[in-house]
Amino acid sequence: MGRSAACRRGRAIGFSRAIFRFPRPLDPLRTDYTVETLASQGPAASSIQRVNTKSDPELVEMARRGDLASFGQLYERHYGSMVGVAYAVLADRHLAEDAAQEAFAVACRDLPRLRHADRFAGWLRAVCRNVARDMAGARARSTPADPGESPADASSRDMPTLDAAGGDELQELVHESVMRLGAESREAVLLHYFSGLSYEQIGRVMGISLQAVHGRLKRARRKIAADLKRRGVDSGGDVRPRRL
Repeated sequence: MGRSAACRRGRAIGFSRAIFRFPRPLDPLRTDYTVETLASQGPAASSIQRVNTKSDPELVEMARRGDLASFGQLYERHYGSMVGVAYAVLADRHLAEDAAQEAFAVACRDLPRLRHADRFAGWLRAVCRNVARDMAGARARSTPADPGESPADASSRDMPTLDAAGGDELQELVHESVMRLGAESREAVLLHYFSGLSYEQIGRVMGISLQAVHGRLKRARRKIAADLKRRGVDSGGDVRPRRL
């Protein structure tokens, strides 16, 4: 199957995990699967053992040659982080999932344009952000904003659970504070606490150093704590939302 046909097939099925027919889904955030781990998934996983052990650049080159399974592994590996990227723009879980899938459809189509295969994660992030921004614009045009509701208030209705110290009211306040962060800080927080990425993975997706990731998250937690304190909530100075 050629690259174009493979991409059309992938787009038609929405890159559903069902196409890989795993007895149970593989964790899209793990990149350390071994042959033994894959074997435990059952016979259906044996066909992807070869691609699971490969790096992103290797998978990209294989996908460019029309190997749909290789692109499927890139999807499995990066889908969770792209949902986090999209959520930072859309503040809606379901729309973020739709945006992430659409981003992979665009990436499959435009993969030949990627000049540096080792920059796939950062390139995919840019694609996903553009898709999410287009969706946000379409939503804004079709849904008049409530003049009495701030963007942070609106986003908190569908924010993933981020629990700093327990209690529904505090969770809502943390939700609002996260969405008040600047775009880059908000994305880093969501990638870590919503998508569950490690500092190293966040660095690869956002194209920044490990030290920069650490500093960005630390500053974000302090800003969240300060925002909570301004509203009469003392979190102890450093909010650490619970990882999902």
